[in-house]
Amino acid sequence: MGYSQRTFPPSFLAIITGTMWATPRNLDLYEGRETTEIHFDGEHSLKIGNFKAYDYFHDGSFYLLDAPGHTQGHLCALARTTLGTGEGGGDTFVMLAGDSVHHGALFRPSKYYPLPDTICPAPYDELDAIQSRCPGALYAALHRASQERGDQEKARTTSMCTVPQDAADEDHQAAAHTLDEVTWFDGVANIFTVTAHDFTLLPLIDFFPKTINSWQENDWKTKAHWRFLGPLQVKKS
Repeated sequence: MGYSQRTFPPSFLAIITGTMWATPRNLDLYEGRETTEIHFDGEHSLKIGNFKAYDYFHDGSFYLLDAPGHTQGHLCALARTTLGTGEGGGDTFVMLAGDSVHHGALFRPSKYYPLPDTICPAPYDELDAIQSRCPGALYAALHRASQERGDQEKARTTSMCTVPQDAADEDHQAAAHTLDEVTWFDGVANIFTVTAHDFTLLPLIDFFPKTINSWQENDWKTKAHWRFLGPLQVKKS
C-alpha cells in the first residue's frame, strides 16, 4: 500500500500480508479503512510458478502473489480474464506486476520471449500504422550484449538493461528474484503482463468501465510487448 492510497476514500479495502505487521509503518494509511490480512502459508494458499499465491475469492479468478523486494509487503496479482474448456485449458490471465518492474528494458527480451527476427508493429510506428514492421536486428544491435561482446544470441534472449544496485528497491536480492519470476510469466502465451508505470499501454488498452477480458482476441500482448523500444534511435529501413 503506497502513499498514493491516502487519497482513496475509506470505502477502498486495504489488503496486506502478515509481514506488514512485523515492522509496521505509515499506520495512518489504514485508519478508518477496512483492512484484510492474508497469509501465504495457510488456507487458500498455493504456488503459481515459483510465486507463493493466495486464492483471494476462493474460486480461481484472482490470485495475490507474494512479490517481495520493492517494498515491504509488495504484491503482484494474477487475474483470470477468460475461461477455457476444462481443467484450465484455454484460460487467459492478466499479470498485474506492480512495481516489480520499473521499465520494459529490465525484463525484455528474455529466453521465454526472445527478440523476434521481425517486430510487428514496429516500436517506433503508431499502433494503427498499416503493415508496420521492422527487423529485430535494429534493436539487437543496441543491446548491451551486442555493444560489449558482439553476442547476438544474448541480445535476443536477455534484458536490454540490468537493474542497478542503487535502484528504488528496499531489498535488491529479493527484487531481482521477483523480477525473474515475472519474466517467466511474461513469456507465457495466455498471460498478458501489465506493470505499474508502463505508459506505452495508454494508447492501446481500453479504460474503465470497459474491460481487459478480450486482450488476447485484440492481440494486445503482441502489440504492447516491444513498445518500450520505441524511444531508442534506430536507422529505419
